[in-house]
Amino acid sequence: MTCGIYKLIFNGTDKVYIGKSINIEIRYLHHKQALKSKTASIKMQKAYETYGMPSLEILCECDESELYALEAEAIYIYNSAIDGFNTMKTPHGGEHSSLMIGEESPSSQHSNEEYIEVARLLANSNMSVNQISNKLGISRNIVAQIKHQANHKWIKDKEPLLYETITIKLNSYRKEGLSSLYQKKIYDILVSPDNIEYEVTNINKFARQHNLDCGNLCRLLNKQYKYYKGWRLKSTSKQQYIKFISPRNEVFILENISILQFSKIHGLDNSAMSKLAKGTKLQHKGWKLYLDEQ
Repeated sequence: MTCGIYKLIFNGTDKVYIGKSINIEIRYLHHKQALKSKTASIKMQKAYETYGMPSLEILCECDESELYALEAEAIYIYNSAIDGFNTMKTPHGGEHSSLMIGEESPSSQHSNEEYIEVARLLANSNMSVNQISNKLGISRNIVAQIKHQANHKWIKDKEPLLYETITIKLNSYRKEGLSSLYQKKIYDILVSPDNIEYEVTNINKFARQHNLDCGNLCRLLNKQYKYYKGWRLKSTSKQQYIKFISPRNEVFILENISILQFSKIHGLDNSAMSKLAKGTKLQHKGWKLYLDEQ
C-alpha cells in the first residue's frame, strides 16, 4: 500500500497519465478494470485502444495531505493535461482542459477575492506555498494548484496581468528543473556499482539516464537507504561495505560488486538480499547481514 503520486506509461508514446492515491496499487487495478470495461475517461480509453494496457511507475511517496499539491506539480512537469492523458473536470462533470471553478463551485470554501489574493502573493512576492497558506488560511493544496495553474484558471480572465506573471515564474521554474518533487539541490556524491562518482542535481533526469527508480534513488540521496542496486553515497559509505554472513559462517564483503551480481554468483534472490542489506529482512536461505558489532 503506497500513498503518493504515480505515472501510467503506454508503450509506444511519451505521453503519460499522472495520478494520486492513498493506495496506488489498488488504484492501478481500478484503472485496468475501467479500461477493460470501457468506462475510463475519453483520453485514457483512446490511449488504451491504441497502445494497450499501461504500466505503472510510482513517482514519489508522500503524506495524504500532500497528494493534491504534488499531483498538480507532476501534471505540470509532464504537461500531461495538455499533451498527455489527464483530463480535468468542470464543476458540472463535463470534460475540459482546465478547471474553471471559483466561488460558484458548490465545493468551494473561499471567495473569488481570496483566490485572487493567493494569485497576487504568488505573482508579487517570493513567499512559499506554505507561507501563503499560513498567511491566508487557505489550504496548501489550493495554493499549489493555483501556482501550477492546475486549477482556478478563471483568474486569467479576471486578473490577466497577475496570471501572466505567474506563468512567467512557472516557465522559469520549469526551465531550471525545480519542483518539490525533483528539487535542484546539492546532494552527497553518488557512487555507482562500478565505483564511478556522480554529482546529482536533478533526481528525475539522473534516474532516467541510469535506468533507476526515481523514488528509490530519492530515498538513497536523502539517506533513507544505505544502498540501492549497488549505488551508495560516498559520504556515508567510506569503508562501510555491505557484509553478509553465509550459512557456513563465512563473511563476504561487497566492495566492488553490487547486490545483484552477488546474488547471481551465489544463487540467491536479489530482492530478498536487498531487503537483507536494508535490515527489513532477517535472513534469506541462511544468509544474514553481518554487523561489525558481531
